[in-house]
Amino acid sequence: MTGKKKNEIWAVILSIVVILEMILSPCQVAYASTPKSSNKKTSQTKAVQEEEAYTVKVTDSKQQPIKGAKISYEIYTDATGESVKENVLNLSVMTDAEGTAKILPISTLQKQDSEVYYRITEISAYGYEVYKDEEVQVVNAENVLTERDFVLSETKVSLTGRVTNQSDNTPLEGALVTAGEESTYTNENGDYTILLFFNTEYEMVFSMDGFESATTKFTITGQNSKCNAKLTKSPVYDPNFIFETENPETIIYGTNDNKFSNPAISAVGTEISVKYAITEEKNTDGKDADVAEIDEKTGEVTIKKAGTVKVEATRAGDEEYDETKISYTLTILKANQTGVKFKEQSPKDCYLVDLKNKGYTNILEGGESSGTVIYKIIEGQDFATIDKVTGKLTFNKAGKIVVEGTKAGDDCYESQSAAYSITTLKKNQTDGAFKF
Repeated sequence: MTGKKKNEIWAVILSIVVILEMILSPCQVAYASTPKSSNKKTSQTKAVQEEEAYTVKVTDSKQQPIKGAKISYEIYTDATGESVKENVLNLSVMTDAEGTAKILPISTLQKQDSEVYYRITEISAYGYEVYKDEEVQVVNAENVLTERDFVLSETKVSLTGRVTNQSDNTPLEGALVTAGEESTYTNENGDYTILLFFNTEYEMVFSMDGFESATTKFTITGQNSKCNAKLTKSPVYDPNFIFETENPETIIYGTNDNKFSNPAISAVGTEISVKYAITEEKNTDGKDADVAEIDEKTGEVTIKKAGTVKVEATRAGDEEYDETKISYTLTILKANQTGVKFKEQSPKDCYLVDLKNKGYTNILEGGESSGTVIYKIIEGQDFATIDKVTGKLTFNKAGKIVVEGTKAGDDCYESQSAAYSITTLKKNQTDGAFKF
């Protein structure tokens, strides 16, 4: 058989393989349908052919598979790539969900000719840069079953969307759309177009004077990706709505009969509807407590105990302004108790013998708190003991004793102390004589 005749036969075989590849499934398994009676044999043939097929894999920069990438290639007569192999058409395959594609003609020709020469003319997918082989690739028995990997870089594609008014769905012209370092404005129809990298998450920010900004996360995943936004009109607050005293000074419990007034006002001559409320109350320990109450119409605060009170005034909305809220914080300190003293402020010196058996009691009086009184000896502990509840002294030797009494504080008053001193003396012995 002549060389020319042999080449013609191989060309016919290769053409048949190519035609079958184009007709059959996207997986490009080179086989034809067979009767049901030969299903088992056909399945085995499929498995063998798929397993032995030359495979390429396409992923993105994040190593995620790219589905639907189109791979176009040519097969040549030799490694120079100057002549396309006779009767072999320009071929293309599509990657599956795993980003892989099997090229059966390469595997088939390698078995026949030992070596196959091919070049990928283009790998393309929406949102990615195109890849092209610069040199002819050689496939032989050593690498025919080796998967060839490609990484496509994301490229910028157009993202479109519309920005509308939340209240009536009308388009907003001139709204600013920002995504990373890219930005654009909406047209008269509220539409915009912005170039962003495919398959990359962006924080989309939509803003416009007179409206609240809107932010959302968005990733372009397909050719028809859209990112719409609805903006809510910004409220217009009354700038002249203020309290008579913006930052009230700290007051002491009991001041002005525990009444405090700080009304809210607006522009001169403007009649407004205002409602007052206490929004936060803390005692002096920083815990929630019932510190005060307020007249919701006048804003007058009635103080119940020491602590802090946050007062909020709400101006009703009207044709000119939206509902406006302002607030102030009032701090109330505990008051000092008054009139705390001992019943006998300066007890006279006494003879020990006169008090030793009956003791001595001096009561602490006065004070406004509801706290209890506690007594203690602060000087002369060797000369007497004291009942800390009743204040009764029991003497055991002569000397000076200083007693302190403390009336505990409460939610309104600080604790208050007072002291007194008492001295017990030794009594002189009476006159006597020795007897012999």
